[in-house]
Amino acid sequence: MIESEENINNEDSNSLIKVGGMYKEWFLDYASYVILERAVPDLMDGLKPVQRRILHSMFDLEDGRYNKVANVVGHTMQYHPHGDASISDAMVQVGQKELLIDMQGNWGNIYTGDKAAASRYIEARLSKFALEVVFNPKTTNWQLSYDGRKKEPIHLPGTVVTVFADDFKVAEVQLGPEFDENAQPFENCIQLVSYSAPVVLAR
Repeated sequence: MIESEENINNEDSNSLIKVGGMYKEWFLDYASYVILERAVPDLMDGLKPVQRRILHSMFDLEDGRYNKVANVVGHTMQYHPHGDASISDAMVQVGQKELLIDMQGNWGNIYTGDKAAASRYIEARLSKFALEVVFNPKTTNWQLSYDGRKKEPIHLPGTVVTVFADDFKVAEVQLGPEFDENAQPFENCIQLVSYSAPVVLAR
């Protein structure tokens, strides 16, 4: 009886996997996924996935009139599986650049730090600039959404790469870069290339 218990204990000890090894290998894979799929803008169109999905949803809803941001957020959730709070925050950040989104209501102020009103109180539509240069369904490559029910653009084939017109800040799972909000857009673009290229090449 004692010998059999010792054999069982030996088998259990041989099948154990050290957590340290798992953490070292899996954390880098997870962090790379988060950075590439959620945190870092794509050089093809200068947009993060959530930003691209917001603009695509707004294009779906486009009829020349303003839409409640809460309505746009709900529509975007067909493409973005990470919750409504991340969508509304990202939409406010894009809107405050005053480039791709035409805003109505209290959208906050990036200079004073004032926050935007709740999404049910503010409205938005695509700007004339966005409608003119960002969308071209004939040259867009598509993929299925996360649940396979919808199609979403892999990139938005804008004639202007929006990364040059945007400044952004990224900090995800301690491997993401943090960009200087006071730097020139071109400098941020160089930073983006330097951070993302090694990760892409590693894959």
